[in-house]
This record gives sequence, structure tokens and C-alpha cells, in this order.
Amino acid sequence: MAVTVEALTVVHDEIVEAFDRLLPKLSSTARRLDRDALAQLISAESTTVLVARVSGKIVGTKIVGTLRSRGRNRPERSKIAPGLHFLPVWRGF
Repeated sequence: MAVTVEALTVVHDEIVEAFDRLLPKLSSTARRLDRDALAQLISAESTTVLVARVSGKIVGTKIVGTLRSRGRNRPERSKIAPGLHFLPVWRGF
């Protein structure tokens, strides 16, 4: 079973359907991400939306986000999709 991972650059019906199918498995309270919300996530400079495929079917997603910290050591809430949280990425370990 080969898994391929790709970064999304555009939202189409397959992507919307995949998020509709997969998000409820992650959270029973998460709000649906419609086409506009997904387009905002994909086009945001600070996020990369990845999808994993097996035999061409999307079987998983991951949203990687980076935000500048304002001195707070806590996760930031996404304004696009309130159910998502981003952890600060620290520079200069």
C-alpha cells in the first residue's frame, strides 16, 4: 500500500468531499469547512494543507500552520476555522 502526500493549491469537489468525510472522524463538534473556508486555508501564506492518498483516494489531511508568537506560550486559534489550533513555531533554539 503506497501512500502519496501532496500539498493542495486549489479546492475542488474532491477536496470538499474529503474534508466532509474525514473531519467528523476527528471531532464530533468541529464545524464543517466549506469551499470558501478551505480556499482561505489553502491560499494563506502561513498554512500548507496536505492530503494523503492511497490508491488515488484521499485518506487523510494535515494542516500545517506557522504564526508569529507575541510572547505568549499557548496555541493560537484560527480565525478561518475556529476548531483548528496552531502551535507557535520557535526560532533559534
